[in-house]
Amino acid sequence: MLYVFIFWACSGAKTDTGTEIDTGTSGEALEEESDGAMISDVSVRLNELLAKSSTTSDWLELHNTGTETVDLSGWGLIDDIDEDEEWVFPASSSIEAGGFVMVWADDGEEGDGLHATFKLSKEGEAVYLLDPSGVVVEEVVYPELEEDQSYALQVDGSWLVTDQITPGASN
Repeated sequence: MLYVFIFWACSGAKTDTGTEIDTGTSGEALEEESDGAMISDVSVRLNELLAKSSTTSDWLELHNTGTETVDLSGWGLIDDIDEDEEWVFPASSSIEAGGFVMVWADDGEEGDGLHATFKLSKEGEAVYLLDPSGVVVEEVVYPELEEDQSYALQVDGSWLVTDQITPGASN
């Protein structure tokens, strides 16, 4: 069972801290049972990535596991959390319920679709998905990948190196 702190219930009682500070609260924490949705209500996940292709640029795929379209405007991706600037989804970007969105990780090359301002390392690295306020909602650390191998999220939540590349579809 998971409990999430909601707020302090104030009774107006003084709390003796030894320093004569009136906190205005009795210190009673109110809790509400939660299934975890209040902590991380994120239905958008990194789903698959390809760091070394024989025919295309690197790419990442996001999947919306939820039942509603999610506005991706302001969401970000970054491959080095110590960098100051992540690549940010442009205004009016969205992902439909159950849908997939592919982002080319090609250092911002021009062309159709979404193009992140970084490339993926075939030697492996971490990739981060950030919400519009800049909070990391997912970190995926992938291993070294051979040409035409992807790193794909499985139904059970584990990740797998595979040569069965499935952009735009379930893994």
